[in-house]
Amino acid sequence: MSIADGNPSDSTFQLTPKHRISGWLCSKPPGCNASWCQNNSAAQGQLLYENVTTSKSVYRVDACQSTEGVEQGTVPKLDNESGLQAIIDDMVGQCSAPHHR
Repeated sequence: MSIADGNPSDSTFQLTPKHRISGWLCSKPPGCNASWCQNNSAAQGQLLYENVTTSKSVYRVDACQSTEGVEQGTVPKLDNESGLQAIIDDMVGQCSAPHHR
């Protein structure tokens, strides 16, 4: 279950200013219009990301092969790039060498 409960006193998540977070949330699987097609992970994930106070990007992923299978889906906001490739590009693009003092 989600660790975010809507109570700002215990549900605010702040990373250091140099960090950012990305989220990938599945929409319903293709061709499925029943309520059982999607579990509560997308809604819980959205609630979590709303409580993150640092820089973030949250993406809808279409055509997931399961309720949490973002790697097989496509990301409309990123020109329908595959979920797997979008995640890889995001991680590589945000990667930097540690700063030593």
